[in-house]
Amino acid sequence: MFEDSTAVYILTRFGYLAVLGGAAVENSTILLVAGVLAERGYLSLPLVMLGGLVCSALAGQGLFMLSRFRAANLFARFPRLAARADAVCRNVSDMPRALHFFAFMFRWCWGVKNLAPVFLGRTSIKNLWFGVLNLLGAAIWASAFSLAGYGFSSAVEGAFGSMFIFELALLVLAAVLPALIAWRRLHGGKCKDTGK
Repeated sequence: MFEDSTAVYILTRFGYLAVLGGAAVENSTILLVAGVLAERGYLSLPLVMLGGLVCSALAGQGLFMLSRFRAANLFARFPRLAARADAVCRNVSDMPRALHFFAFMFRWCWGVKNLAPVFLGRTSIKNLWFGVLNLLGAAIWASAFSLAGYGFSSAVEGAFGSMFIFELALLVLAAVLPALIAWRRLHGGKCKDTGK
């Protein structure tokens, strides 16, 4: 990729921190980029997958337990979240198989994957069952996205030869995407109506 030893140092030094932070907030893009960097030799693929697994599982379990044992405080502070959680609970609580499947697969549900453990904490699913399903789901999710990035990098290099332009684009994406996500969350992701 880059011959500059500073760029290599930054990638190898902070790449794993990005994986840990990205996995904690269920950011699939970070694992894809880390998979590409692993294929290029800057990160270790097993460590990328392990970091994704551990942080994703811990984040899911933490949110589940927070909801399970501190729901009153949490939902008093966020009443809209409480209304959404109650709606999800009504829809899935009477279907134990669907509840277990949702606990296993929530990382693949775009739009609810960060709040799913909070919703599941309000259901009748047992703590042990959620822990096991959460761990298995995190393992599959982290492995799939890391390997997808790894395979993508190999395929592009095989098709086009040099990966330089794609590597540069991925580095820019990895640097800019977290800032854009943070900006969108701070501004509510809403566009102002211009009245036209």
